Order: sequence, then C-alpha cells, then structure tokens
Amino acid sequence: MKQDVVLSLGSLTQLTQLELQVDLLLKAAVAPFSCLQQLRELVLSGAVSSPDTLLRLPPSLTKLELVWRGEQELSSSLCPDLAALTNLQHLVVTGDSAPGLLPDFCGSMQQLRELRLYKILSPNALPALARSLPALTRLEGLLLHSISELAPPPASAEYSALLPLSLHITSIDMTWWDHGNLLHDGCGQHFLAAGRQLPQLKRLMLGLEDNWDVWDENVRLGALANCTSGVGTCLGEGSLSKLVNCCPGLQQLGIPGLVEPGVQMQPLLQLTALTWLSVGGEVVTDDVACDVLAQLSGLRQ
Repeated sequence: MKQDVVLSLGSLTQLTQLELQVDLLLKAAVAPFSCLQQLRELVLSGAVSSPDTLLRLPPSLTKLELVWRGEQELSSSLCPDLAALTNLQHLVVTGDSAPGLLPDFCGSMQQLRELRLYKILSPNALPALARSLPALTRLEGLLLHSISELAPPPASAEYSALLPLSLHITSIDMTWWDHGNLLHDGCGQHFLAAGRQLPQLKRLMLGLEDNWDVWDENVRLGALANCTSGVGTCLGEGSLSKLVNCCPGLQQLGIPGLVEPGVQMQPLLQLTALTWLSVGGEVVTDDVACDVLAQLSGLRQ
C-alpha cells in the first residue's frame, strides 16, 4: 500500500490540496511531493522523521503543516528546500522530540501571514527568531509555544526583534511551560522597545498558555496560581506604559505572573477596548484590585 501511495502521488500532477498521513509513505521515500508542482496546501498528519520527506517541496506551496520528530534539529541547513518556500503564507510546525526546531528557515518566507511553532524548540531558537521575525512584515498572527529550555539572545537588545514589525499583525501568543521561557527576567524594557507601534494588535498573550478552561473547576485556580508563581517576571517598571503605547487597541491581554511586584498597573486603564484580561502574581495587591482591575468596566472575562 505504501508503494501505491507514492506511485499515486506521481500521477496526481494537478493536485492543489493534500492532507496525508505520513505513515503511509515509505520510510525510504525521497522527495515524495516533488511531482506535485501545482500543490498549494500540504498538511502532514503524524510525524516526519527524515529530512528526505521535505526534499524538493513544491515552490507553489502557500500552506504547510507538519510535526517534526527527527534526530537532528529542523533548520535551514538540514532542510534548505523548506527555507526556499518563499510563497508560504501559513506555516505550522510542531517539534515533537529533541533537539526540536531551529526556526532560521522562516526568515526567507516574507509572504507569511500566519506562523505557529509549538513545543520543543532548539536551545538556540531565540537568536534565530530574532534574526528571522523582522523580515516577516506581512505577518497577521504569531504563535510560539515552548516546553524546552531556551538560551536567551546574546544581547538583551535582541528581545526587541521578537516583537514582529508587521503593521498588519492582530494576534501574538508567546507562551511557555516549565523552563521554556521565551522571555527572561527583566527583558521587558527591550522586548517593548520605545516607539514600537502595533496599531492592529487585538490579542497579546505572554507567559502561561491560555488553556485553563479544560481544567476541573475545583483545581483550576490553584493550579493557575502555582504555575504563575514560577513563570518569571519580565515586565518591570515602565513596561506597561510601553505596552499600552505600542498596542492601544488590545482587546485580550494575558500577562499572568510576568509583572514585577510594585510595578504601577494604572496604565492598563488606558486600554479602553479591553474585554479579556489575565494577570497574577505578587503585583496584584488589594489596592491594584480596587484602583485598577475594578475600574476596567469593559471586561467580560
């Protein structure tokens, strides 16, 4: 059957969309999609473990989704044909095993509208992202979720490059679990560089992943409080003013545990479109609850 699948692909030269279970391909299959020169959307279910599967991908692709479970990190040097997909608009890659994803392959994809990278990222992923993200000026949505330990960028100023330059971006999720910090303590002054403007941004989620609705109601708040206490504090004094100036149209904001104790929270009152807010940690005192949170009359959640 696997041989039949490879042979069948060779005859479907006009195919524009394909969703395929990777297990149906021969393990020794090399460049199985090279014959599909009209292909625009490719969704690979299951895990890709060999770079040979990603050889000579059709340059016509505008959408690609895959799970990587290779013995080497997925990078532009391992899979140059992935980096050569300059027409991509939608890219979703999940790192399912170490050493994970080194996302230097994104920098050449200047047509990208949606970029999502999940789970196991290479220890050097942050410097690679700092080099790649500034080129993605058409980005509308960015989701980065890390569960693996990451080294900070060599220079703290490089954190500013992790906030996309795209004026079209409406949604940013940069979340992590355990030691997978995408933002390290004290980096807020660099991440939210003065003068940065993201006027279309409606959603900004930093720190813990927004998936608490799946938890049992009786343990949800306790688990959230416990995780918040260990997420790290990257937003110091002045960071919230920069955030408000950068993203004045925010409707959803998640920063649980990220704000240093004692930081003034009053700038949040300037986010008049805000309907969803997640905060937490020692910064949320009784005074903050009364003078700031209780005054956000537009909040729904």
